[in-house]
Amino acid sequence: MRYIQALKTAALASALALIFIGCPERERDAVIDGIEFVWCPAGTFMMGRAPGELGSYYREDPQHQVTFSRGFWMSKYEITQKQWRVVMGDNPSEFQCFRQANKRPVDQVSWNDVQEFIGRLNELRPGVNFRLPSEAEWEYACRAGTVTRFYWGDDPDFASMGDYAWYEENSEGQTHAVGQKLPNAWGLYDMCGNVWEWIQDSEHDNYLGAPVDGSAWETPGSSLRGVRGGSWYNGEGCRSAFRGFMTPSGLYDDYGFRLVKTPDAD
Repeated sequence: MRYIQALKTAALASALALIFIGCPERERDAVIDGIEFVWCPAGTFMMGRAPGELGSYYREDPQHQVTFSRGFWMSKYEITQKQWRVVMGDNPSEFQCFRQANKRPVDQVSWNDVQEFIGRLNELRPGVNFRLPSEAEWEYACRAGTVTRFYWGDDPDFASMGDYAWYEENSEGQTHAVGQKLPNAWGLYDMCGNVWEWIQDSEHDNYLGAPVDGSAWETPGSSLRGVRGGSWYNGEGCRSAFRGFMTPSGLYDDYGFRLVKTPDAD
């Protein structure tokens, strides 16, 4: 059994390594195992809802300054069904039998499932630390320097949302292949809509006591984990400051994720 498992591991590692063939050295930090990454530079931003922000909630208070002393890599797209299957050997998605299924985000993965995916990926890529983004990292990357309700503007009548996000008005009740809508200013796609994205942080009713260095805010024993960005089913969550929380074992056909990667030294 150990021999067979070793063969399976070696075969998987070989398949994952194919992405490096012919890849220029300068690009190797931006593409790993078919997962493209975008650099989010060091900087400072105001996290949470702006005073008087339309459609906002008390959970997004108080607006506070967060400073990243170092930048980080965020996956350019939500993790796809194909990328999940290569690492995990299965595909739990509701929408796997639809057109362009391989390019659609994986869905029906719990926070716990995602932790297992990350663990396996880290075993196959020693020297690189893959993880879920912190809530602060997610909002910083989503805003990409903007201070408006959405990363494309305040859009009070949602007139432009369909250019940037798959949500209930244009999704036809399903996910869609990643990268079809317009990106934000840093080149990240589908930060709003398509699938909710799990983050590392546990539930907190507001930002009182939140970290100001961009790190994840986790409370031992918390029963809920954070999600961000809205989905094909929920355009309300597309606001940059919107916060949602769900049970970490929950499986939903509009829940997925994207990754952050940093050197192990981080």
